Amino acid sequence: MARYSAQQHTGNPVLDVILTTKMRACADRGITLTCVADGKLLDGMDAMDVASLFGNVLDNAIEATSRVQDPERRIVKLALFRQGEFVAVREENTYATPLRRDRAGALRTTKADADTTASASNRSVTSPAPTAASSPSNPTASGSTCACSCRCPSPSGTEPPGRLDWQA
Repeated sequence: MARYSAQQHTGNPVLDVILTTKMRACADRGITLTCVADGKLLDGMDAMDVASLFGNVLDNAIEATSRVQDPERRIVKLALFRQGEFVAVREENTYATPLRRDRAGALRTTKADADTTASASNRSVTSPAPTAASSPSNPTASGSTCACSCRCPSPSGTEPPGRLDWQA
C-alpha cells in the first residue's frame, strides 16, 4: 500500500506522473528522493519537453546515486520554483564515480553514446547553447554531491515559459 502513497500533486499532470514514477524507482533502489515543485510554473511548456527534461535529469541522478555504497548517502533532491523573473529547476544528487570534464571544464557524460544521451537531449529542450551543466561539491569518501540548475524567464500572462537555459 505504501508504494501507491507516493503520488505527487505539483499542479502539472505530466510532472506528477514523472515524479511519481521516479519516486517509486528510487524507493526500489534505496534512494531518498525529495521534491518541492510548483508544477504550475511549467504551464505553456510542451508536455514532451517536461517529460524529457525531468525524466532525463532524474534518470541520470538515479543511475549515479545507485552506485553510492553507503545507503544513508543515496540522496536525490529536486526543486522547481520561481526565482525573481525566472523559473528555476535545481537537482542535486550524490555520486560515487569520477566526473569527466572537457578542456573548458564543462562536465561530460560518462556514457559511450554521448550524442544520444539525456545530457544531449536536455540541451535540446533547454537551450541551443547551455552555459554549464553542473558542479560537484562536498567530496567525501563515500560519494560527492553534484548539483544541476537551469532557469528560464517566468511566463507573463499567457506566454509560455520558453526555452530553459542551463547555468551553474
